[in-house]
Amino acid sequence: GTSTTYPDYDTFFDTYCLTLPPLVLDDSNSAAIAITQYQIEGSFPVGADVSVTGDSFTITYGTNSISYDPTHAADTALLTINGMIKIEGDLVIGEKSLDVLYDGRGTIYAAGGTDTSVEAGEAGAIGDIDVHSNLIPVGIFPTQDVLGVVAKRDIYLADGPGDSQLYMAAAFYGGREIKSTKQNQIAGTFVCDVFDMGTNVPKIYQVPELINNLPPGLIGAEDIWITTGFKERSWRVD
Repeated sequence: GTSTTYPDYDTFFDTYCLTLPPLVLDDSNSAAIAITQYQIEGSFPVGADVSVTGDSFTITYGTNSISYDPTHAADTALLTINGMIKIEGDLVIGEKSLDVLYDGRGTIYAAGGTDTSVEAGEAGAIGDIDVHSNLIPVGIFPTQDVLGVVAKRDIYLADGPGDSQLYMAAAFYGGREIKSTKQNQIAGTFVCDVFDMGTNVPKIYQVPELINNLPPGLIGAEDIWITTGFKERSWRVD
């Protein structure tokens, strides 16, 4: 018999993405420092355009681009994203009392670490995403701006000490669990094995147009065609 091997999500994503180190997107220069170190190590692909200015950074590679400005406005950061962005580790978005606005159409994937010597549970080793801020589009969701938030393992929404009710609009995809605590108000969707809505009655609102406006790189966003082979036969009619 014959068999067909289908590509997994990591293989698909690696083919088209821009890869970055573990990031903390808060109001500090943490992300800018991580990007600078990644550049010094020569980890960006040839042809990537990388710019770090103060606490902000901008990276463009092919059709993929990401920039982050933690000082966009008072208590407001701006994430601009297009295409497919892979994080080699964990991702933290925001902190208490900070709003994160996003502009563009993209998917950011926390894929876990590649260093097998790192013990599971240590920073950068798992592929988790923590969101501690409001995460809202600049324009209309999802027809103008749409964000895919994908974790290889778990996604935690407002699950940190001192976190309070958050507002978000995105498509969330967790490989294992998505946990939404506090009285979060979320427009979009959850896809995961298990979801935990806590005890504070968070709400998630389905957006019908999301299925027609999925960001690039999110599972289900594009048709995948696979040719498995064929046999040529002939026949004759008597």
